[in-house]
Amino acid sequence: MRAVIADDSLLVREGIVRVLEDGGFEGAGQAGDVDGLLALLASTSPDVAIIDIRMPPTFTDEGLRALVTIREQHGQAIGILVLSHHTEAAFALRLLADGADGTGYLLKAFLRRRVPMATRRARCHVSKDRAGGRGSPSG
Repeated sequence: MRAVIADDSLLVREGIVRVLEDGGFEGAGQAGDVDGLLALLASTSPDVAIIDIRMPPTFTDEGLRALVTIREQHGQAIGILVLSHHTEAAFALRLLADGADGTGYLLKAFLRRRVPMATRRARCHVSKDRAGGRGSPSG
């Protein structure tokens, strides 16, 4: 399974890559901002995107806006795991209420122990859509 990681911190990105590789994943690329993430998704077609909730330039909700853009451009073809340093209860509840298949939420405090499992769970919900190929933007 191939994963793209987007976080403004190089140290966090490298740590996630190491944990994923130890868990049997393949790193498909890294980005430090949303523009880099979207370009990387278009060029690599990964199975999963792991996205920090707050990224440059404003460090508010760029990761959430990226999630919406990814769904518009790729449908359910890419699983998405959203990361945060802080509990974003409203966002997590909205994800659960909307039944967002192929989307997960994980606190960075749990990365080392749970990122492989959470990544697999985000991906497993979209596997059915890609069984016959790389998926379609319509989901």
